[in-house]
Amino acid sequence: MKHIKYLIVFIFSFFFLSSTCHGADELKIGYVNFSVLFEGYYKTEKAEADLKKEADKKQERIKEIREEINNIRKKLGSGVLKQEEKDKQKGVLEQKALQLNRVIRESKRELEIKRERAVRGIIEDIETVIREYSEKRGYTLVIGNRDLLYVDKKLDITKHIEDLLKKKEIKGNRK
Repeated sequence: MKHIKYLIVFIFSFFFLSSTCHGADELKIGYVNFSVLFEGYYKTEKAEADLKKEADKKQERIKEIREEINNIRKKLGSGVLKQEEKDKQKGVLEQKALQLNRVIRESKRELEIKRERAVRGIIEDIETVIREYSEKRGYTLVIGNRDLLYVDKKLDITKHIEDLLKKKEIKGNRK
């Protein structure tokens, strides 16, 4: 009985391994360096420029509020104000400090959300080009560079995908 179990396991393993090896002959694998594609994609540069412009606007608003706070502090330290006016200015100062903290917090959150959306859109664009390229050329599997320790250069299709993304940029600029 024990020998029959071993025989069944052996036969099953033989068929499983032979079918796996046969399937490997049909397997076409590609590799892309996603970091290179992401950094070289024209939409990445545009998104970074747009985010910088937005951040600069927000920073300008923060600078204005800080100047208002400094002006109030100067008034309070000048010794010219009556006690009633000092108390009023202290209240304004507290409100401006709260406003400053709120604007900083909201600005940071808004920029993070915009960056996340931009990155997600860029990744979707790149993945779409990779998928279309792979389907058109019969790739069974395309792997990226995350957590990859070694890949044969013959499998690298990064340049092909990069060229397609550049063509997409040219088409996008014509519109």
